[in-house]
Amino acid sequence: MRRQFKDALPEFMKVTTQYPQSAKMPDAMLKIGYCQGELGDKISARTSLQQVMKQFPDTTAARLASQRLELLSQ
Repeated sequence: MRRQFKDALPEFMKVTTQYPQSAKMPDAMLKIGYCQGELGDKISARTSLQQVMKQFPDTTAARLASQRLELLSQ
């Protein structure tokens, strides 16, 4: 893992804006939340992760978002 969150964040955001119907959307949104959390923006991270769970409830991305939210709450 390279841990280049600052560089990765705009790339994942690009997926959500340019390809909103993509099957990769839940994963891109999840990774946006991960990046935000790693960059110290816990409020945005929480919002992004909650959005994944709301928009894609029965997905692996939603399960992983739930787990990450629990970590952020600790």
